[in-house]
Amino acid sequence: MNRRAFLAIASAYAVPPSLAQGRIPVVGVLKQKGNPYLEVLRQGFREIGHIENRTIVLDAREVTPDEFPVHAADLARARVDVIVAFGSQATDAARRATTTIPIVMPGASDPIGTGFVASLARPGGNITGMSLLNTEISGKRLQLLRDMIPGVSRIAIVWNPDDPAAHFSMRETQTLAPALGFSTIDVKTRVPADFEPAFAAAAEHGAGAAVVLGAPLMTISAALIAEIAARRK
Repeated sequence: MNRRAFLAIASAYAVPPSLAQGRIPVVGVLKQKGNPYLEVLRQGFREIGHIENRTIVLDAREVTPDEFPVHAADLARARVDVIVAFGSQATDAARRATTTIPIVMPGASDPIGTGFVASLARPGGNITGMSLLNTEISGKRLQLLRDMIPGVSRIAIVWNPDDPAAHFSMRETQTLAPALGFSTIDVKTRVPADFEPAFAAAAEHGAGAAVVLGAPLMTISAALIAEIAARRK
């Protein structure tokens, strides 16, 4: 399923038909600056028949992760009908702000491990959405890397420790790496400016390749990561 398709599904969850009776529902959106998927969310709404500012209103907050708690609380006070939270940090801020307003997470990395839902089949609480199963595919990333570059033995794991779900992917990756013959270097990145010194440190410590663990920071920095990795060979 491509990203546009699953965001269209997420947007369909976001507005129950009952909310459209008598007033225009308001959808709060919490996302990191630079995340490109707000327009995809808008497209998803259009594809299921919503017209912005006529049948639906989007209150979009595009902010830095440290601002998530303030804006999540503001959306809760405004009593929006639903909050769409992009990424684990945004979802965590939203759930701390409200236990009654429905929260939709369009592609959470590890919703069970982070405690966002009780199970994928029966989420419980006020949070629903879709899982990217990032933790479960940690081993597959390493296997692909082994197949692509058989001679590599030392790898950098590039991740954002401020992202709650990334800790589970990091732990799984570190656990599985030795069985595939990899030793690992822990490379922490929290903002785009961290990538240049992080890759420099990884190269100095002999990393022959890097595994980048999913998080909104990595999405908004994809071109930068590719450029630095290519330059560092």
